[in-house]
Amino acid sequence: MLEDVLKRIDWIILFCSFSGNIFILIMNMLEWMKNRKLNVSDQLMSGISFFEALYEVLKACGYIFEMPGINIQADLRISMVVSLTILSCNFWNSILLCVNFCLKIVNVNRRFYKYLQKTFSKNILWLLVLCLVASVLLSLAVSYGVTTKPFFNSSLDQNMSLGFYEYGMSFGCQAFISESLLGFLLSSVCLVAIITSLIRHIRKMQSTTGGFGSPNIDVHVRAIRTISFLLLSNILFFSSVLLTLLKGTDKSWRLFISIITSNCHVLNALNAIKGNSRLICDLNFSIYVMGKRGGLKSCPTITTSKD
Repeated sequence: MLEDVLKRIDWIILFCSFSGNIFILIMNMLEWMKNRKLNVSDQLMSGISFFEALYEVLKACGYIFEMPGINIQADLRISMVVSLTILSCNFWNSILLCVNFCLKIVNVNRRFYKYLQKTFSKNILWLLVLCLVASVLLSLAVSYGVTTKPFFNSSLDQNMSLGFYEYGMSFGCQAFISESLLGFLLSSVCLVAIITSLIRHIRKMQSTTGGFGSPNIDVHVRAIRTISFLLLSNILFFSSVLLTLLKGTDKSWRLFISIITSNCHVLNALNAIKGNSRLICDLNFSIYVMGKRGGLKSCPTITTSKD
């Protein structure tokens, strides 16, 4: 009974998250087709949306395979490698986005930091490839230390276990936890540095303008809100990974962690849309075109900064 309720909740969250991620991908693709380029922030956000949408499709397929009357046999170790790889790639895309924000907003008078500011956008492709390779290798290491049984639909064979697997704290699991912890700490440091820098800038602007109504201050407040949501999403993601590795044998726990992960994806999609004026305008215009919302006369032209 509890498992059915958790599955229904996860289905609803999956639909909301998938819709938001597909919207972001389509809008960024149209922007690229129009200008033949995307800045680094939009590229990383597109990567996050792609991996989240891919993970949601795979998870939906897993739920479909469990339906009565469907006879599908699968190796859970393979599905585990694919799932962990996608989640890890998504996680590191989020971390690189935090680093990109930090390099663009926070000014530090250090030679190495200045070097990173100049070369980060040029080396972003190699960093993404490195993250992908590391994610695959660590996912393989984790699956090597997992005891699995073949997957059968329980409605067809009551003697078979439905997706039973057991985690041992092997070297692969420890390495994956260490990698997640390292990424979480790196993103947290970047986000705290950004928030601190923005707060100082806001206070300086308040002292010069004598109020809080400046458009520039409003932009910085929105940036702080966006970054804070990203930090919360990273906290939820790291907690879900840790709990999955510790509570992997409990199916109710796995469904609960799946809901947490889906909520992270919803937060990321809302975070990407609300933090980007172009996406907000595209969303309003799309609603207007579909006839669900009227009164929108025009959309402002948004110019994105070059990286």
